[in-house]
Parts: sequence; structure tokens; C-alpha cells
Amino acid sequence: MQNPMPPALEAMLSAKAIRAEDTLELRRILYADNRIGDAEAGWLFRLNSGCAQKDASFTAFFVEALTDYIVFQVNPEGYINEANALWLMK
Repeated sequence: MQNPMPPALEAMLSAKAIRAEDTLELRRILYADNRIGDAEAGWLFRLNSGCAQKDASFTAFFVEALTDYIVFQVNPEGYINEANALWLMK
């Protein structure tokens, strides 16, 4: 079973917009346990593709969080292997 997207993120998706204050909320929600997991990475991709209006702070957070996830939290740690690179390019 997939983890449901938190209501605050669903609201951003419904509004099709992410404001600067939303980016702060995203950081608080997604890093609540000090890491980005599979579900959180998926939510970021959904928000990125589903929100036409995005504050520049979201773009920076998107890159930061996904880098943290793919380089430092999935195996192999410290670099991106071919399988992870293919996943990232999907």
C-alpha cells in the first residue's frame, strides 16, 4: 500500500501552485524524520509535475531533497549508479 500524500501537499496539488511559504511547509513535513524516503521522493515528483506555478524556493528544495535522497539515502550511498540514474530520468 502506498503512503497517502499528507493533506497539506494534496492542497498544493489541488491549487496547482507552490508558494514560498509552502516550500517551508514541505521542508518541515518531508524532513520530519530527518530523511527523504521513497514516498517523499514520489510526492516531490507529483508536486513538481502537477503544479504549474512554483516559487523558485521550491525548485531549489526539489533539487536539494532529491539529491539528498538519491545520493545519500539509497544504495549505493555516495554516488548514483546506472539504475538510480535511469529512475531519476523517468
